[in-house]
Amino acid sequence: MLFRDNYLSSVRYFRFALWLLVVSAVVAGFLSFWQNIDGRVGNTSLVIAKKLISDRANYYRQQWMLQGQPSSYAYEGKTLYFHRSGWILPLRSRDMPDCSVWLQQLYPEAFGKEQMALEVSDSRFDEQYWCKYRWLQGGEDIHILLTNEKFEVE
Repeated sequence: MLFRDNYLSSVRYFRFALWLLVVSAVVAGFLSFWQNIDGRVGNTSLVIAKKLISDRANYYRQQWMLQGQPSSYAYEGKTLYFHRSGWILPLRSRDMPDCSVWLQQLYPEAFGKEQMALEVSDSRFDEQYWCKYRWLQGGEDIHILLTNEKFEVE
């Protein structure tokens, strides 16, 4: 009788240990899969943000052409300044560069309810306009560059 009780106890312990192992493996697999998906989503968000920035820059350039190619014009209550090639400039006023202007006009989605998606991390204004934005959801960078009459989003 004692042998049988020990045997049943061992079988129960073995079954419990086996189920615990199977459940742990399934949970570990799910967590690994989730981490992989989360990385892809962050990268996709960055690609979409770059496309939206490019599309909006092209939209403002089209508006500039339709307005008769002025150096500045009022759009939705804000004065926008333009390069001679038609690209929107990151200017707060005629001679005050500010990278947040590009962010506000070209990617207003960055100003979410909870937290900004992008922050200005570096800039340079000499012969060209260059702004570097840090993507807060993954640490990636977005560079917007206007040089030699060419607008780029990298």
